[in-house]
Amino acid sequence: MNKSQFIDYIRPHKNFVISLKAIIILFLIFNFFRILFFIYHFNLFNSASGNEIFKSFLIGIRFDFSAIMMLSGLFLILLNLPGKFKFSNYYILFVLSLYFIFIVIGLLIFAGDIYYYDFAKRRLSYEIFNLFKTIPELITIIIKTYLFALIGFVILILLFGYIWYKYVPRTKFKYRYNVLNDILYFIILVGLIFILIRGGFQLKPLRESYAFRGDNLALGHLTLNPVFTVIRTLNRGDIQDYKFLNDNESKKTVRELIKDKNEEFKNDEYPLMRAKYYGLGEKKRMNVVIFVMESWPGDILELENGTAAINFNKLVSKGKYYKLFFSSGQRTIQGIQAIIGSIPNVVYDDILGSPIEQHSLRQLGSILKEVGYQTIFIHGARAGSMGFEAYSKLAGFDKYISKEDFDLSKVQDDGTWGVFDHYVFERANQEFEKINKPFLGFIMSLSSHAPYNLPSKEFEYYDSTVANFKFLNSLRYSDWSLGEFFKQAEKMDYFNNTIFIITADHAEGTREKNIFELFHIPCLIYSPAHIFQGVDSSVHSQVDILPTVLDILQVEAVHSSFGKSMLSDENTFAFFSTGNLFGWVRDKWLLVGDYEKNIGLYDIINDKDLYVNRLDDNINVGSIMRKEVMAYIQTAVQLLKYNKVYKIVK
Repeated sequence: MNKSQFIDYIRPHKNFVISLKAIIILFLIFNFFRILFFIYHFNLFNSASGNEIFKSFLIGIRFDFSAIMMLSGLFLILLNLPGKFKFSNYYILFVLSLYFIFIVIGLLIFAGDIYYYDFAKRRLSYEIFNLFKTIPELITIIIKTYLFALIGFVILILLFGYIWYKYVPRTKFKYRYNVLNDILYFIILVGLIFILIRGGFQLKPLRESYAFRGDNLALGHLTLNPVFTVIRTLNRGDIQDYKFLNDNESKKTVRELIKDKNEEFKNDEYPLMRAKYYGLGEKKRMNVVIFVMESWPGDILELENGTAAINFNKLVSKGKYYKLFFSSGQRTIQGIQAIIGSIPNVVYDDILGSPIEQHSLRQLGSILKEVGYQTIFIHGARAGSMGFEAYSKLAGFDKYISKEDFDLSKVQDDGTWGVFDHYVFERANQEFEKINKPFLGFIMSLSSHAPYNLPSKEFEYYDSTVANFKFLNSLRYSDWSLGEFFKQAEKMDYFNNTIFIITADHAEGTREKNIFELFHIPCLIYSPAHIFQGVDSSVHSQVDILPTVLDILQVEAVHSSFGKSMLSDENTFAFFSTGNLFGWVRDKWLLVGDYEKNIGLYDIINDKDLYVNRLDDNINVGSIMRKEVMAYIQTAVQLLKYNKVYKIVK
């Protein structure tokens, strides 16, 4: 073999060089967006050292190459298939054009993630697949709020397209086809794709938890990229089984957590199924109204010295307020499923469209219908928004009121989501007065959602000198709407025999928050004639609302909730999750972790800002709490995956 032949064997061919150029360009783009993310969220890294930030960028290279190969693998293989045909300019242009479309989708994910992080404080993930339910609203928000960012993104795409088509296909050297060279570089490429996607030669493939190295979660998110986190959720149709503990031990631990004194478990195969017993006596046939206030945060009573929610403050003084109450997730549908179905956020963010929607669940509307309640779900958005209409039917609601049920010549639309809250709440009162009693009413507000439109300038209470003034004005308006609702309701016949529960779907995300504040939301049970007044410091979450309603009404029904009644202040807990992270709250302790390790342990009574990680000082507490939360996750996942939540008894 002469020197010329040897060079022909080892020299990369034209398409392999094109592939390398594409990878390098994508790598530069990924890092451009990481830098942009860092600059846009710079205040999150004030306490981090330069070395920690550099390390986040350095480790991020591993995640970038993994995501690049996930995004590019198919197209790189098409460019490097053995055979002379691949060198055709038309073929190369065709593959690069398909490749370009997918890259643009990836860049769109990057751009959206920068702003999404403001609300979720984590990278985009599975929720991106639910955007199709709210495309009209999403487009409206982008045009109204992020128009300049959209223009900048379009310019970026045009610039990228110019570089992509002008420089990527261009090569300077001539290549003589050699079949062995062709096969060699195809094997090299496939091996490279495989190794980079799995993140190296380690035992387990690269995953999100590898990005987190301490209790500063923002540094972990800086390491990650949204293309990686989104693509990693494409296999979410197959729920992973978790074996943190022996199955029997796991179920026993969960039963000890959720059982109330007046309950009895009914079926070992369905370990959550339990019946409530109240003995002799007249049962309470009271109406139930549940308000879910859009994005209301847990510190609502203190916001702007109490001026942001004056009416809610008045209600709190006459009701039972739970000051350590938490949302299940960070999206509205996660909150709704937790409140109505007592379903924690452990598998799918939206059971609609997932295998679970076909399962036998035990949701509040269905339970109360069985004992003679009428059920109604009211939301001022369009009927298909967020899938609520379909979910309400699944959850046992007879009637669904949406934007289409309002006379739009008499009510005002906010231009994005739907009818302003005070019109919706007024309609709710009308429906509640005429519906057959007893009834369950569920009201989902929408006005305190971005872009925070207001019905008139009279509600512009705060100006731009106040931080987060747009959200605060929308919150103050929704609070005013709530006050107007109760002014009307108190004059109606149904009021005195009604239990009102006021909570939120999730906390708002426009202010900087730690993980405690991200999930801390208000919860008030209001019925002055029936409910003891005061402030309750026990820990609870949205999954506790269903068993609480049954407890208040003394309904002797079989239920399968993942929570326990808030009338019990013993052995209480709260679970919430975001992406690959979870929080587990017991007494004064908040444990933050992922499925592989504990990350932080905080005293939320004395350290709500989570300044001091107490994990090393309280190893035993962290160990006990981890066993509990792992048992909770494992059991919940298994029951939801294998349809073992509830068994219909005929």
